[in-house]
Amino acid sequence: MRIFIASLGFILLSGCASQEQRIEQPASLWKDAHFSSQETRPLDASEIFNIGPALESKIRAANLQHASIQERADFLLNLIYTSSNRPFLYEGYHTTPANETWDRNHGDCLSLSILTYAIGKRLHLPIAIQEIPLPVQFDRRGKTEYLNAHVNTIILNPQLAIANDVAKNDRGYMLIDFDPGQFTQRRGTLLTEQEVVARFYSNLGAEAMFNNKPSVAYHYFKAALNMSPTHTPSHLNLATLYQTQGLNNEAITALKRGLQLNAKDAVMLRELQRAYVNAGMHADAHGLDQAIQLIQESDPYFWIGAGLQALQTKQYERAIQSLEKAQKLSTGFEEVHQYLAEAYWRVGNIDLAKQQMKILGDINSTNPKLRFLRATIAAN
Repeated sequence: MRIFIASLGFILLSGCASQEQRIEQPASLWKDAHFSSQETRPLDASEIFNIGPALESKIRAANLQHASIQERADFLLNLIYTSSNRPFLYEGYHTTPANETWDRNHGDCLSLSILTYAIGKRLHLPIAIQEIPLPVQFDRRGKTEYLNAHVNTIILNPQLAIANDVAKNDRGYMLIDFDPGQFTQRRGTLLTEQEVVARFYSNLGAEAMFNNKPSVAYHYFKAALNMSPTHTPSHLNLATLYQTQGLNNEAITALKRGLQLNAKDAVMLRELQRAYVNAGMHADAHGLDQAIQLIQESDPYFWIGAGLQALQTKQYERAIQSLEKAQKLSTGFEEVHQYLAEAYWRVGNIDLAKQQMKILGDINSTNPKLRFLRATIAAN
């Protein structure tokens, strides 16, 4: 798996339930003296969620002050999905505020979710952004592996009807997602606006790292952690930046801080292990082996990621072994049954492939990959 490929580091991209805990970061976490001073201030929340005057005018002209939640939700869907507007396109690796996303007409999952959320708030909808857990998968760009997280928007109301194949009226919520490859009806973790802004900053830091602007990246990661001190991926990103700058001890500090917040983060544990090796602390590195193995063995997302990686490299029997482990550790995971159906089909086991498709259809009959799988298997 690419998760084990040696590189300069891992960067996590993020694609309103609990209140963010205010936790002071230790002074040893920062290395201001190593980086040049911040040239421009980060956008604040009001700027990130600002939809701009043209879109504000369009919403006011709709005169929806007395409309039902369903009518306002339909208006939102028409704005972002129908042919009366330019279709919004998914674009990875670039995060923009709401007004810029509207003007550019494309963005990554975080940009598009911020825009949808901002419109929903103007319509006084019970809307939130949620983070969706994903299997561990990395994209390599240059010498760095990028670990992608995913977010979408959710409107919480039991009266919402099915509309545009993005809602489920028997679940009491409507999901709006721009990435069919990651779409699932499963609920994620609701994010506060502070947590969304932290992810926005962290993504911009990752972009700056890719563009070889370490000082810009540093200030964005610091802003992310000041905004949301419990956002462990920003600790991972900061540690990766430190390693590229030869600040290995500081990287270890950042990783340990992240693990204090989430001791079961296998990716961060592996990064800490590598940082120990780079520092010549081989006994400490070896001491993490068992903890990493135990976490991976009980984590369905690890096995989903392993299965998907095996599928992509045409190691279909290995994919089946990993995905069957994931199936034993989970219930209701659409992606497990989707990938298993494909893996069984690839090795010629059509009966088991059809069983997995039936399970997938029972979980979510509108899964965008289900029709493709049915057509593919029927054609063979």
